Amino acid sequence: MNETLAENVQNGQPQPEDNIVEKQIGRKLFKLGSLLSQGEQEEVAAVISRHLDTFAWTAADMPGIAPDFLCHHLTMDAKVRPVRQRTRKFNEERCLVVKEETQKLLNDGHIKEIQYPEWIANVVLVSEWEVEDVR
Repeated sequence: MNETLAENVQNGQPQPEDNIVEKQIGRKLFKLGSLLSQGEQEEVAAVISRHLDTFAWTAADMPGIAPDFLCHHLTMDAKVRPVRQRTRKFNEERCLVVKEETQKLLNDGHIKEIQYPEWIANVVLVSEWEVEDVR
């Protein structure tokens, strides 16, 4: 990695949306840093190309992952009384997004419907740009 890129990253300068170049690798589109030299971009692309089968774009791209590895359970302390949250309402557009994403996960077998008559957690919508900020 060239020194000016390292300095810019330490100064917090390049933003994820800035300084990127899109490159077709296989049948997928990847975003690479445009501050990398052409040789470095080609090296990264070669590594991605060799390991293309390890990337997942949807939940359906991850068959065979053991459910006990992915399974999420709510661990609750029996001494603490849970606080029921007020159910949040979403506008039509967001409600549709929640239904579509939930249906994708159900269809791919990554989640299953269960009934918790006394406990429910509200859905939290996170946009893609917010996910990028967390990474």
